[in-house]
Amino acid sequence: MTEKDPIKAQRDLMRRIQTEGLEAAFDALMGVCRDPKAPAPAKATAGSALFRAGGVFDKDAQRGNTKPVEDMTPAEIASRLTELRAIQNGHAQGPARTDATGSADGMPIGASDIFG
Repeated sequence: MTEKDPIKAQRDLMRRIQTEGLEAAFDALMGVCRDPKAPAPAKATAGSALFRAGGVFDKDAQRGNTKPVEDMTPAEIASRLTELRAIQNGHAQGPARTDATGSADGMPIGASDIFG
């Protein structure tokens, strides 16, 4: 019997979790959200998990700040400043956003897609 390297086994397992596992989890959560017979608490929990995975609850991700400023290179900071100046001057593409949730009605983007 050959012994498997524990580090390789862990890497292999992580690869499967990050591919097969994520896909299966997503399918299961979407199944709960789409199931007309699923109880409301199950739908709410599944919806929250999907929103969290999609970054809806992450204020920085909603604003496009995927990297903290202290981790940015000077070129990345310059690029981000250019984007922010364009938004400030009204030259940015995309819908007008009036609050921290990223939408005019105060609901997180996509909230009405599942529950609305």
